[in-house]
Amino acid sequence: MIHCSNSLCQAPNALDRSHCDRCGQPLVKCYLWAVGKWVNSYQIGEVLEDRFLLQAPRILLDLHPELADYSPQDIPSSILPYLKLFPYRRHIPQVHSYIPSRDERMNLEICLLEYGSLPLDEQGQLRYPNLLPAIADCWSQASARQQLQWLWQIAQLWEPLQQQRVVSSLLDPNLLRINGTAVQLLELKLDGSAQIELQQLGEVWSSWLEGLDPVIVPFLQALCHDLRSQAIARPQTLLRYLEAGIDEILAVYSQRYRLFTATDVGRSREHNEDACYPPPESLVELTSRGETKESTGNNPFFTPFFTIVCDGVGGQDGGEIAANLTIETLQAAIADHLQSPAWKTQSSRDLQRFLEQAILAANEQIYQRNNAEDRQDLRRMGTTLVLSLFCKGKAYFAHTGDSRLYWITPSSCQQVTVDDDWASKEVRMGYSLYRDVVQYPKAGSLVQAIGISESSLLTPTVQLSILDENCVILLCSDGLSDFNRVEQYGLSLIAPILAGTVDVATVGHQLIALANELNGHDNVTLALIHCQSGLPADQSLPILDYDRISEKMKTPLPPDYATPPFFLTPDPSLEKITPPSPRSRLWIWAIALGLLIIAIVGLPRLFTRDSSGVQPEVQPSPEASPEPSPAINP
Repeated sequence: MIHCSNSLCQAPNALDRSHCDRCGQPLVKCYLWAVGKWVNSYQIGEVLEDRFLLQAPRILLDLHPELADYSPQDIPSSILPYLKLFPYRRHIPQVHSYIPSRDERMNLEICLLEYGSLPLDEQGQLRYPNLLPAIADCWSQASARQQLQWLWQIAQLWEPLQQQRVVSSLLDPNLLRINGTAVQLLELKLDGSAQIELQQLGEVWSSWLEGLDPVIVPFLQALCHDLRSQAIARPQTLLRYLEAGIDEILAVYSQRYRLFTATDVGRSREHNEDACYPPPESLVELTSRGETKESTGNNPFFTPFFTIVCDGVGGQDGGEIAANLTIETLQAAIADHLQSPAWKTQSSRDLQRFLEQAILAANEQIYQRNNAEDRQDLRRMGTTLVLSLFCKGKAYFAHTGDSRLYWITPSSCQQVTVDDDWASKEVRMGYSLYRDVVQYPKAGSLVQAIGISESSLLTPTVQLSILDENCVILLCSDGLSDFNRVEQYGLSLIAPILAGTVDVATVGHQLIALANELNGHDNVTLALIHCQSGLPADQSLPILDYDRISEKMKTPLPPDYATPPFFLTPDPSLEKITPPSPRSRLWIWAIALGLLIIAIVGLPRLFTRDSSGVQPEVQPSPEASPEPSPAINP
């Protein structure tokens, strides 16, 4: 029997059920991959730890997804890289559970990995016998754009995995899987004492020439040659080549977007501190030729375009002011920039930097207004932010705080952003497993948001992604994402948009109603973008000219290009406001509290939202479930 993950229900259900017989909510089918030789001693059908059903070799089903997990006192070195790479969770599996060795003299530990989202059938059974299809099985059926995008994602991961001494994982085709539009590693392989060089990647990619789309064969042949000869010796140079090739392919495609925004005060709040751009109830359709159809409002849309969701915090009307002021500032800055000729010649990195600077400018406005109005303590206003900018077949995602962005395909619903909260920081620092630390009372305490601290202490995350042929992007405040509602209902409610059986406006209203019915403790705001692209009937893809692209590459790299381009480099000063590990001794807590009281005026605060404003710890809503369910796979 599998138990319902609803903390107020937890009823047992037959394994073939898709919804709980008692409460009607979708059952969470959390399939896990086991790492550790000791799992081979179990037989198919056995249950480990009275909880994990071994359904196939190394594949287990969590029969009690409502239960929390506990971090070991000392995090083993074997699982530490998974925690450190938490920001890359769309591509790197995370540790769901850890079963220590019962015999200290022998290595009998078992690590169970989860993947955020897996392709399942209507009964919740795995569509693929080994969780996800291998990249080799998908390679020859993929388009030139998909093949280049997968190589680009692998190159993006090279530097962060190299820093954690697990980069050899990218050289093993058996570990490279495809999940929706993302390359996802099945597990991480420790490098040990081996020195892994970028030229080895060229050797692996050379074996993939068979099955390659003909228009990129000459390009990849020359690229692999330069990798093997070390003419390309830096991952940043490799990424520039791949991105230049992708740009030439994307230039031929046409794009179509349908966008809908909505907001609601919720069932328990007196006023709405959320805000969005375009304004609520906007339904907009755009094409790559700049044709615009808009059902409401008078907003100047163009291609490229952007959308924003903010969730304000602060006493009285402070949160509402901060959210709207942030949107006004960013809307003006981005619109002005995109209407100027300069942006057309900018690189992706330039646009990432521009978005970062625009967010910091919005932060400074609210921060200075807080000071000018002498707003202190709980009256200081601020806001979370999640933003998407769509340009030339690419998507730029930026966020600060815990408003989220999800990427939905026909078979996956993946969270792209990582919350700027205490729980995520504990994981990234290597202190705890996420499913453990998320149960702590202060787990949702934000470590940063716009307007609370001066800009030198704010580090917005800005990501670059390549859009696939058909996907939906969801931006939302935590009024919707709390208690994993998006993970629970993403495929059943949002994915039908991709099949054309329902439109974005209808789904947007359904999600608002769902959030009010099942959560209801907060304002709810969302933006839904249905992204479609295709090759026009009268167009064909160009054969990529490696020599021409090499000529472009002669432009020197800017000094800051050494940073991994998945995320702009986090500011180390952010770590200073991370609370101690929950395992710290009481006297350490007492000292930390004393220092905090002494320096309270000058230090940024940990805070969360509630109706009274910014406060140091999470105060659960009276209408929320008494015990939030952990973040787990649908």
